[in-house]
Amino acid sequence: MDRKLILSPNDESVVGEVDWLTASELQMRLEPFFKKKVSQSVQRARALKMVAEKIQATSEDWARLIASEGGKPLRDARIEVMRAVVTLELCAEEAVSPREVALPMQRTAAAQGKTAIVCPEPLGPVLAITAFNHPLNLVAHTVGPAIAAGCPVFLKPAPETPLSGLKLIELLKAELPDDPIDVALFSNELAEDLAADPRWAGVTFIGSAKVGWHLRQVVSPGVRVFLEHGGSAPMIVMPSANIDQALAAAVKHAFYHSGQVCISLQRLFVHADIETEFRRKLIHEIERLRVGDARLEETDCGPLIRSRDLDRVQSWLAEAVASGARVLTGGERLGARLMRPALVDHVPVTAQLFQEEVFGPVLIMQPVVDLDEAIALSNSTRWSFQAAVFSQSEDEIERATRELRAAAVIVNEGPAFRVDWMPFRGAGPSGLGTGGVPYAVRDFTSEKLVVRA
Repeated sequence: MDRKLILSPNDESVVGEVDWLTASELQMRLEPFFKKKVSQSVQRARALKMVAEKIQATSEDWARLIASEGGKPLRDARIEVMRAVVTLELCAEEAVSPREVALPMQRTAAAQGKTAIVCPEPLGPVLAITAFNHPLNLVAHTVGPAIAAGCPVFLKPAPETPLSGLKLIELLKAELPDDPIDVALFSNELAEDLAADPRWAGVTFIGSAKVGWHLRQVVSPGVRVFLEHGGSAPMIVMPSANIDQALAAAVKHAFYHSGQVCISLQRLFVHADIETEFRRKLIHEIERLRVGDARLEETDCGPLIRSRDLDRVQSWLAEAVASGARVLTGGERLGARLMRPALVDHVPVTAQLFQEEVFGPVLIMQPVVDLDEAIALSNSTRWSFQAAVFSQSEDEIERATRELRAAAVIVNEGPAFRVDWMPFRGAGPSGLGTGGVPYAVRDFTSEKLVVRA
């Protein structure tokens, strides 16, 4: 077993130290895990509720941990903690919610005199692999529904931000000491081997599409796979929109956590009639954002999680500029992981900056002549997660919600809007399965039909 230091992306100071398992050590952890039995639903509900209360009681400590290990601005980290509390409370409710459904049996003569009930059962052991950008709430969103459904769950948190997940699992294990709940850190190569283990009933992965779709190929036949990848979220602003509301949403949804969110606003399409004034105001608001150490109260945009991620963002930005794009503000590198939020226009549709998920503090803005052009440009990438439209016209809203290729269309709010009980998923290559507490619980169950004559 190795010990590895967790370094803050803010200044590379040591935040913590974690165990890193070898292949043999990982197998030793798995053997007792697969032999344990899940407790009763009432016990699991009580445990989830108790953990939610403990997190709420120490919320500031959690927020500072998230800001330290992940570089998320402290104000946003506090919101993540509160979301995790709500997530676990919702999971507690789902754990004891009735799920059996009686089927009508009067429709044919053959069915007369019989009863039929669909009985959801726990899917079985789940391997959960989570991402760095919401180190507490992503773990809560994966582990919580699995526990609510009655599934054993084994967590591999992101290696850059494991401390929140480790701490959450520690609390859950304290409340459910005999349940199959565990967590470990190990190499990506071991993670691939582990995902191929036929003892899993489900494998859930949050992260890059390249890795996720590869994992889907290596899991054993019959194992359910749940994937949450990224997007290049578009937002359309039409002349009838509330401009101040749209401006505020553009800044918030593009640069929250320095763009390191799978549904961050990346492509902004503004009607030509209002584009000049909108651009002027948007530049002013972006230049007011304070960039720096995420642990400081005044910081709006913290660091990217890795220096190589900033290298990539800078490379894509330079490539776009070489192809004719203009940087209207920002884009300067301020350190190994810090970058001034950038607004860019005239980005070619073929550029990586337009087509791929940038996962960094860059916003593309482009004027459009009408809603048709805005929808066509919005739909011109392969990624399809959430999209947004700002308009007061019911006709425009109806057309946008119908024609935008997205799993969710948000009206008069930014595309990164989310609450933890609504369905959340990427369409096409952006994901597989559905998040959001009740929907995730449903995914972690299988249905058994019982017919009685």
